[in-house]
Amino acid sequence: MAGDGDSVEEPRDGDDMGSQPETDDDDNGNATDSGFHTFLRFLRRPWFQRCWVVQELCLAKEAFAMCGPRVMPWDIFFAGYYLCLLTSKNALTGRPEQIIRGNFLAATSLRLAMTRARDSTTNVDLPDLLGLLWPTRSLEATDPRDKVYSLLGLIPESEADAMRIMPDYAASIEECYLQAATKIIWQSKTLDILTTDRMKNPHLQLDLPTWVPNWSYLSSPAPVSILGVIESWLVDVESDPEPLSRQYRASGSASHCTPELIGTRILRLSGYILDSMAKMEAVLTVPQGDNEALAANMTSFRGASSFLTNLFTGLGSYFETLVKWEHLAMDKKYDPYLTGESAEEAFASTMSVGSIQDGPITLEQFETWRTTLRWPRKLMKLRYLGAHHLGAAYKIPLAALGMLTSKARGDRTFSTSTEFTLYRRLARTRMGYLTVVPAESCPGDPVALFEGCKTPLVLKERGNQWELVGPAYVHGVMQGEAWDDKRCVSIDLV
Repeated sequence: MAGDGDSVEEPRDGDDMGSQPETDDDDNGNATDSGFHTFLRFLRRPWFQRCWVVQELCLAKEAFAMCGPRVMPWDIFFAGYYLCLLTSKNALTGRPEQIIRGNFLAATSLRLAMTRARDSTTNVDLPDLLGLLWPTRSLEATDPRDKVYSLLGLIPESEADAMRIMPDYAASIEECYLQAATKIIWQSKTLDILTTDRMKNPHLQLDLPTWVPNWSYLSSPAPVSILGVIESWLVDVESDPEPLSRQYRASGSASHCTPELIGTRILRLSGYILDSMAKMEAVLTVPQGDNEALAANMTSFRGASSFLTNLFTGLGSYFETLVKWEHLAMDKKYDPYLTGESAEEAFASTMSVGSIQDGPITLEQFETWRTTLRWPRKLMKLRYLGAHHLGAAYKIPLAALGMLTSKARGDRTFSTSTEFTLYRRLARTRMGYLTVVPAESCPGDPVALFEGCKTPLVLKERGNQWELVGPAYVHGVMQGEAWDDKRCVSIDLV
């Protein structure tokens, strides 16, 4: 890839793109699944995983995609990817990680937004620093400080002047991330940064306050942001005026805040403990595997057997957890729900983290989705009645029954909306609220509301101070229904 005469990374002979012979059969109006997976393999090249590439691409006056002897304008290359995504039969099935991770989508969208901003006579929203850090979090940098420094040249000049963050490689990684978090909070006057999912880097132990995100690492797989954030700069708002991010307002009209920094590591906020976790179910996970992984393991009987066993066991765990979540959510003790809704309505909204209320999802689609749990539910009852000798082996038929029912029902709309619950837990609070919480949450953990924070936050007590666990969806409080500024006290996050 190149822009403005940048150096070009030459592909090896036989690489995924640029080495395939063209045939008349290739142009049939639709992208094949193999063609789309070839595109994905191409986008996994190291060049696409580097955080500095975002700046290289966005600031280039002209950019071209080059592979072997083939060259095309970058915008045409991106349009081809988009068409391939839309017309390939199975491109939009499964988790979105392969599509949204890497710098290709975010960097190209930012480049288009910056172009619109230069050419437009109207105001075009460009991302602030936090808006850039979120979609580029999975990118790689030799120096972890560059996860912040590589983006400074892309934020609006007015914000850059106000934040005054200068690259300083004499500073530690902790100092870099702490400074960035502090500047973001004081510049935005919101607590949006606290809704970032917390990740611990197993390869780099950093001594950070829990309210400061560790930008050096994003596990794979990882939860999708509970906000469903798609920044305005990622779309053309004139052609698509509908908001693409969930508009949570857990602190009501108190959308801004003035927190206090005690020393350099304690963040003093205004808020209150709303409730605490009473019951909690296991983390909802899905097995990792796609057509490429299947093909790679089909070269031997042992490899295929091992891959399919792990896949079906993982899917069995997924359906087993969903049935347990359903049991927790449909407890007759909490019907009707605190909001006056039925248990089914509350469960549907919680599983879609609010999308069923303000999106195209319907209760009918939720009920269709629930039918996929019918046979896994029956099989689990048999096990509980005494079929303990099956052990984990029962998860394989559990997965098969769930998949067969899912295939028969056909509608994946609601299933797709549950992406935001993956790698999180379902919990019931002492007051009866149904909530989706971070995987690290434990029974007894409090959930708090804070001035200027869009979502409730799960905390852990440490003496007279608190550690931040992460953001939560609590059904019935996301639009400020439980906010009461008279209850606010000072709460210190460390």
